[in-house]
Amino acid sequence: MNTQNQLEKPVGIGYWLGMEILMLIPFVNLIVALIMSFAAENKSKRNYFRGWLLSIIIVMVVVYITLYAVAYFQAMSMGNVVS
Repeated sequence: MNTQNQLEKPVGIGYWLGMEILMLIPFVNLIVALIMSFAAENKSKRNYFRGWLLSIIIVMVVVYITLYAVAYFQAMSMGNVVS
């Protein structure tokens, strides 16, 4: 029997609650997300953690661009920008 054709068992609320609590711990959340996004057998778990990683990357890029822009305009207002 092909396992891809079988319906996946739904993930319970206790699992998701435990994962959300685990994801509150710094650095542990990144390790758990990386492991689960590539090694989870359940498709919904894999997709959730891949989406979580993607959202973290997007937030990091936006924060970097914002901080760079603020620093640039701060330096420009003080006359420290070299053209």
